[in-house]
Amino acid sequence: MRPKTEASYRAAEMLDAWADHVDSLLDTQWDLMGGGHQWVPHPESTLEFVRARLRRKYGPLGSWDGSEAESAGRLATLMLAVSGQHLEGISVLLRSRHVVFPLAPLARSIVESAGRTFWLIDPRLTESRDLAARVWMMRLDNATRQVTTAKGWMGGNENTLEGLVETKKRIRQVEIPKRFYPSEVENDDGVITIRGQHIPGLSGGLKHVAAGMGVEDWYTPMYAFLSDATHPTPYAALETLQPAGNSREDLLHKFGSADMRREYMIYQAAIHAYQQSWWVTTSYFGLDTAPVVRACDKVNLLPRPE
Repeated sequence: MRPKTEASYRAAEMLDAWADHVDSLLDTQWDLMGGGHQWVPHPESTLEFVRARLRRKYGPLGSWDGSEAESAGRLATLMLAVSGQHLEGISVLLRSRHVVFPLAPLARSIVESAGRTFWLIDPRLTESRDLAARVWMMRLDNATRQVTTAKGWMGGNENTLEGLVETKKRIRQVEIPKRFYPSEVENDDGVITIRGQHIPGLSGGLKHVAAGMGVEDWYTPMYAFLSDATHPTPYAALETLQPAGNSREDLLHKFGSADMRREYMIYQAAIHAYQQSWWVTTSYFGLDTAPVVRACDKVNLLPRPE
């Protein structure tokens, strides 16, 4: 029979408590959204402030309509919703004790989404034109990835692929030049950059989270840890390999954790990232952050490895 991850009574109690916290977070977030604000921005929100500022901006074809302010918010809520689905998976893994390797890919996805959210609606951003540039960089990246992926899967469906290519071309050749002056757009051998804005990867995104929260940057070292645990890099696998016993079966690969410290580092990083994304998105929409803070602060009462 294939081996399962074993957990001591204390470790099991800790994993269940964190899974309960995940359920509480997701239930509260859904109740506040579905039964309350439904992500409708407050009239005095940052979103509306940015929208008003963008409407005073101009491009080669005239004044802007400020729509990028809401687009940024909608992208943030979409990434939060997807992270919530990943968090659902983490909750299941915590309860089932499958926590040695499966946690890392889900956690990395949540943390990377958090970094992208903080980059997109960065509380420190003072130039609304840069926010618009980030929205269009996201749109261009999305269209580019869709074309690249479709080329591999839709080789025989030329009509579908042609439509995706046309969308990408329209963004590059019509939408961006219509809004941004040539001096704001850099074309480096086909790679377009608007106002010097670059979509951050995992490492860069984590810096945005730390800066946006105004906290010490303990996130950046997490980049290497999550990357190594996700791939996995050999040392990350070897660290979880259980000592061999006397039987022939014990000489085969068995993985586990003696104290759950490594696993704790992974799942708590994901949960904190989700909480911070929830808070910054709620703040951007000008909604009441008090219930968010109350729900998130319960994390401080949860058991941790000794």
